[in-house]
Formats: sequence, C-alpha cells, structure tokens
Amino acid sequence: MPNPCIPKYDAWKQSLEELDVDDETVLIGHGLGASFLTRWLSERGRRDVTPEQLVLVGPWHRHRQRQVGAEFLHYDIDRNLAKRVGRISLLTSVDSSVNLLISANHLYKKLGTDIDHYSFDGFGNFIVGNSMSAEPFPELLQIVNAQDNVNNQDF
Repeated sequence: MPNPCIPKYDAWKQSLEELDVDDETVLIGHGLGASFLTRWLSERGRRDVTPEQLVLVGPWHRHRQRQVGAEFLHYDIDRNLAKRVGRISLLTSVDSSVNLLISANHLYKKLGTDIDHYSFDGFGNFIVGNSMSAEPFPELLQIVNAQDNVNNQDF
C-alpha cells in the first residue's frame, strides 16, 4: 500500500480498487492493514466484492486511536461481513500487546463467531525481529489453504 509510514485511507482504497478482487481472491491484512480491509469490505456492503477469504493477522482496531491511522478505524463494521466473505480467519498470539488482543477481541465480537480464530504462541505482534524469529510464516499458508472451517485452533 502507498506510503505505509503515513497511511491514508483514501490512497490505500484507491490502490486496492485498482486490483481485480473477485470471489477467488484471498485478502490478507496485518495490523492496520487488517482494519483497512475490514473497513473497505464493510463500506462495500452487499455490492460487488465477495472475496474467497479474509485473513486478519494481529489486527489493530482501537476506536479511541488518535495517532497514525485513526481514519482507518472510525466506521461501522458490517455485521453481515462473514456471510459475504467465503471465510474470515483471525490470527492472534497469546504474547501480543494488550492493545492488539483488545483489537482482535473487538473484531471477533463484531464479526461474529462464524469466523475462524487461530491462536499462536510466541508470535507477538507478528513482526519478524520483534517476536517472530523467522520470516517464513508457513502457518499462514496452511490457514489460507485450509478447506474446512477449523474454529479456535491453537498453533
């Protein structure tokens, strides 16, 4: 996404809408990117975007945020989003920051329990060099390639 250090919702939205997002698309967002995708899909309502899967990795979604990215967070989450997306997967780590765990819990409650929740241990905020020791993230590919819903799986 353009200018990730100073994110602007409209610029990210324009970039994403230049792509061909269809019913075979897997959208993956990390941190603020997870909130961006949730907002973008929520604003689209029942219209033309029904991706195969939405993966929210360590989502950042604090409504009281007043810093960088605050414009990404002030919207109404479409409570029917899980019905429009083939599958929603939420990835958290037990050693994430408190703010990320609160954010993930907020999204889980708003999106409903129809989504898959994967809990990791030792992945922190899903940032290599922070808590993740290696760049490869084979667990993410395993989740994307999973055929059946496997709610509440631990890694």
